[in-house]
Amino acid sequence: MKVQFIAVFLMSLFAIFLYAGLEGVWYGMLDYGEEWLEESNTADAWVQGHGIKEEDVQKINGLSGVENVQAVSSLTGEMSYGEKHSNVLLMASNVNEISMPETVQGESYLPKGDGIWLYEEFSKEHRIRPGDVIRIEYGGREVELEVQGTLLSPEYLSYTGTPSSLMPDHLQYGYGYISLDSMQRLTGAVPEYNQIKIRYESLKDDNEETSERFAEDKKAIRSGAEEELGAAYAAYFERSDFKGISDFTDKFRQLRSMTVLFSAVLILLAMLTMQTTMKRMIEIQRSQIGTLKALGYQNWKIRLHYLLYGFWVSLLGGIAGLFAAPPTISEALLSLQKKFYSVPEWRVRNSIISYVILAGVVLLCSATALWASRRGTQGMPVFTMREEPPKKRGKIFAERFTGFWNMLSYEWKWTLRATAQNKARMIIGIIGIAGSTALLMDSVGLYDSLNYVNERLYGTQFDYGARISLKAEATEEDREELYERTNGDVQWVQENSVDIRTSKSRSNAVIQIYGDGYFIHLEDADGNRVALSNEGAAVSEKLAKELNVRENDALQLRIAGQNSYMTVKVEHIVSVAAPQGVFLSSAFWEMSGGTFRPNVLFTREASTSKDAEKLSYVNESTTLAEQLEQADEATSSVLVVIIMLMAGAFLLSTIILYNLGILSFTERSREYATLKVIGYRDREIKSFIRHDNMLQLFAGLLMGVPAGHFLLGVHIGLASTGTFAYTPYLRLPSLGLILTAICALTFLVNASVSRKALTLNMVEALKSVE
Repeated sequence: MKVQFIAVFLMSLFAIFLYAGLEGVWYGMLDYGEEWLEESNTADAWVQGHGIKEEDVQKINGLSGVENVQAVSSLTGEMSYGEKHSNVLLMASNVNEISMPETVQGESYLPKGDGIWLYEEFSKEHRIRPGDVIRIEYGGREVELEVQGTLLSPEYLSYTGTPSSLMPDHLQYGYGYISLDSMQRLTGAVPEYNQIKIRYESLKDDNEETSERFAEDKKAIRSGAEEELGAAYAAYFERSDFKGISDFTDKFRQLRSMTVLFSAVLILLAMLTMQTTMKRMIEIQRSQIGTLKALGYQNWKIRLHYLLYGFWVSLLGGIAGLFAAPPTISEALLSLQKKFYSVPEWRVRNSIISYVILAGVVLLCSATALWASRRGTQGMPVFTMREEPPKKRGKIFAERFTGFWNMLSYEWKWTLRATAQNKARMIIGIIGIAGSTALLMDSVGLYDSLNYVNERLYGTQFDYGARISLKAEATEEDREELYERTNGDVQWVQENSVDIRTSKSRSNAVIQIYGDGYFIHLEDADGNRVALSNEGAAVSEKLAKELNVRENDALQLRIAGQNSYMTVKVEHIVSVAAPQGVFLSSAFWEMSGGTFRPNVLFTREASTSKDAEKLSYVNESTTLAEQLEQADEATSSVLVVIIMLMAGAFLLSTIILYNLGILSFTERSREYATLKVIGYRDREIKSFIRHDNMLQLFAGLLMGVPAGHFLLGVHIGLASTGTFAYTPYLRLPSLGLILTAICALTFLVNASVSRKALTLNMVEALKSVE
């Protein structure tokens, strides 16, 4: 019995270890992130525009539901430090009241101070310290600024520099805060505001009525900002879709979904293991239970004795997992997040939920042990001390079909009759195999899905050699020069953020307008290729669900620089990983009244990327291979979790299947002994055991495969973010490997049980207590 209790101990330990370890990461990120956002008075919304005046700012400040606003002037300059050149997002404001950055080194940030305060990670990469002088160039003008300090902004928990980048590149992209006077020296003109940060009024009473009114106020603020700014309005973002914050919050939601779903399955399987373990113990100790009852022990005392097995084993395993998780798995996973996100402090922190789950595991295992012991303590002592008599067998359902029944071998007839006699044991066996199969399919499927989406995005959906994005100030002459540097095998793209609205909803997304070319390949949900035509737009599946639109519905679009919305028909719903947005042909865009101003170039020649990045009007240049590498690296922190889940699923499958095999042997040892006594050979007894296991295996796999696909679909749906949609995918070789592993484990258990059956002490197995 030691092996079975060790199994329960390990399952309790692993369930709590996994949950507490992963929760320590995502809850620590969530808890500190929310704390910092609150302490720094981070904006609730951002209005993007151009040429915003002070009176516009005051009008928005006067909208109902607005607590405070702060206007910002921002632009992207080029920093020279020694021989290095990097892009720096420069932000200037008269005040520092909203989204207040936290100084890490040097002087505290002053909005009207001289010099520049640089992004801490950017400064580290360039080995810049407070007191150093850097050169910033913009539009042919250049200024020298002294670094007053380094800081971290709560608006940029994740800063990648460009929308297409998935990984931070602190050498190439950074941000800094300067004064409006320094901005004027750099541009040679009075700075214009192009962003307004908004803080909403906080809820006085958090009830249903005030929450509904608050939601209506937020909608009114967005509409009011658009109306007040008019042609100067470009876009409106809340925290949930502001990239610098949403990337961070999406990650902890992703980790949380993995934690909760997988741990729930583990706890259920731990209960199953406890039930089978206690049932076997009761079978073995029937004579001891009968003796105790004969000596006057009450049933509740005997049940309490067995309940404590479940209590102590699960409690010790759970406590071990709870205390082992933070310094091991939590710290290891948290260190992986540091290269993606920038916060002043990293904390491992568990919520009270970890302790509640520990208590729940102990309670469930104890209750399972109590339930398993009830049957063994029922009845008079004289009957309890005896072996449980076999159930009376009548004809089973299959025997009614005479032709079919006569075709079966004797082994299958014996197996079907034995199964009908003890349905509970068969059901537990099937659930155990199905659960193990589903867990393995889920964990391996997550791994396959992440890799599949990356390869599909950068290889099938896009198949260019290089992607070159231009700066906002790039001219038509610059585009012509860039085109001449290629071999002519190119496709121009206009990529912007777009404000989308329907009659019932609205959202911010990405719009991509494609010129002639063949470097993008869109597919619908059935995998059929979709071409961009002159009839309408294609909308990503995730965005379509968010907006609740279908094919042939209408959308209204507005990009920066447009004075009004453009109405377009949804011609296709396409299944894409990223970007989540709207796709149009340049011909349709121009027919609808838009002007095609491409700012991205796709080219077949990957080598063009190296030459293009040296051009002054190029913002970013990268190859498809580099983007795939970035995507793989971006998912590396999640893959570590998935690999751990795979290892755990395999371990738990081994434990469950072994436990079920031993339980089956315990319940049928008398039958095996009887078969040996009446003359059955060892190979024939092995055949009975093998047929029994094959029936359980087949039924378990039949249930487990669809359950695994369902679990994977749920998990992938929870792991998808607002900007990236994952598709559940399990490679056929992976499925074959999983089924092979389950079959191999089952046959290994079969071999172990067969050995036990052949070495069975027949006198002990057949003797009566009388």
